Amino acid sequence: SARRVGLHPSVNTSVDATKAVGFSLAGKDAAAAGAVRARTMLAVDAGDRPSVQVFGVAGLAGKPVELRSGSHALGGGVFAAEGGGALAEVALPEAPEGEAWGVIEVVSAGEVIGWVKPAEWGYGKRPEPGVVRYWPKGTEEGGALRATAELTRLVKWPGQYRQRVELTGLKPGTDYRFRAEGHGEEFGFRTMPATLTRPVRFAEGGDTRHEKAWMVRTNRVAMAYDPDFVVWGGDFAYANGLESNLPRWEEWFEANHEGLTGADNRVVPIMGAIGNHEVVGGYYTSHAEFKPVDEWRARIAPYFYQFFAFPGQPGYGALDFGDYLSFIVLDSGHTNPIAGAQTEWLEKALVERKGRPHVFPVYHVPAYPSQRSYDGQPTVQVRETWVPLFEKHGIEVAFEHHDHTYKRTHPIRGGKVSADGIVYIGDGAWGVKEREGASKDAWYIKRFSSKRHAIIVTLDKDGRSFLMVDEDGKVIDEYPEKAGAGR
Repeated sequence: SARRVGLHPSVNTSVDATKAVGFSLAGKDAAAAGAVRARTMLAVDAGDRPSVQVFGVAGLAGKPVELRSGSHALGGGVFAAEGGGALAEVALPEAPEGEAWGVIEVVSAGEVIGWVKPAEWGYGKRPEPGVVRYWPKGTEEGGALRATAELTRLVKWPGQYRQRVELTGLKPGTDYRFRAEGHGEEFGFRTMPATLTRPVRFAEGGDTRHEKAWMVRTNRVAMAYDPDFVVWGGDFAYANGLESNLPRWEEWFEANHEGLTGADNRVVPIMGAIGNHEVVGGYYTSHAEFKPVDEWRARIAPYFYQFFAFPGQPGYGALDFGDYLSFIVLDSGHTNPIAGAQTEWLEKALVERKGRPHVFPVYHVPAYPSQRSYDGQPTVQVRETWVPLFEKHGIEVAFEHHDHTYKRTHPIRGGKVSADGIVYIGDGAWGVKEREGASKDAWYIKRFSSKRHAIIVTLDKDGRSFLMVDEDGKVIDEYPEKAGAGR
């Protein structure tokens, strides 16, 4: 029988399909199929009716497409321009009674440009909700608690489902083991302490995936410090809210599975803020009819709102850890206006957390950029709208991203360097192409590097410390600075 394989001589083949080469191996006379021009997927609508979606290169726009399975013609359509490429969707008829479609070939202008095998996708079959068993590490699995997942079909991801499970009855400061029923592999997770009775450590960064290998490398560097969790300030898979970029999300999840699973299969949680590359058009202002309601936010950032339980709608929120730590996660103009309802919520959230020793705002677009213009938007609006509230309510450190560099500012208050000011750390270069830092010599920049990096934050009874480590494991900055540090 025929076997089809792919050769990937270049990176980012999911972005530019012409960089991958496909072959049909069916005997010594078989010829190479040529450059891959399309990626084919099965879609299933709410009524479990299947169709074939074909994401192609831009040159296919306006050209016909048809489906064939053996001698059967299954239907056809025309490619439409979509997100810098081309998209066609063809309804898939039911196979004759007692039969099933085998390999379905996608044909355009007499040339096979893709294929899909419905049996491998299990189309039309809604999976059963998974069951998770979990128990404290060191105890017997036989006494495990059980939780059943909530099963939801993913919008704009053909044939895929999200299973989300809530685990109850957990104790703080405890290591747990868990297993999905029907699967042999066992994993672990760690709950946070109710009070700061032990050091708490997290890794912080943003702008996580231009290339999977870069992301995995920084993931592994961060994991060498055994973080309790990871905080990322936006721009995850660079998929821009588009269905045609789903392979980028696939790579992103793979990179986390490969790089963020710790010793003894401990799974490290991720908390995320939204960035421009989670959104169709980057910012809500790209959509003339936009209204700040759940439906619109989900429409322009469908994957962010489906994948991340926190912050969820409306796209900003606060997460508290016992009596010692809070994150204030904000939306810097991507699916919410900066001013108005979000800023009103921000002030209320800061007032409610007055007196907590560690409160960190996390957002994507920086108030004090190291690469982009100091006078650009939404940078100016972040600086004029949120920064005064940070200063008023005692914030000491804020995490910023977006610029693909590393920066740490001087302490700033009232638009000037001040010993009692706020330090802004970050600028987002976890797994992306680094930039040189067009604004690196600005008055507010204290430390700068154009290195991919992770920020390792440790909280303990004596305060907090920040260690900035590049993708090779080299320390590029520390804060507070050690006496005599020469960086």
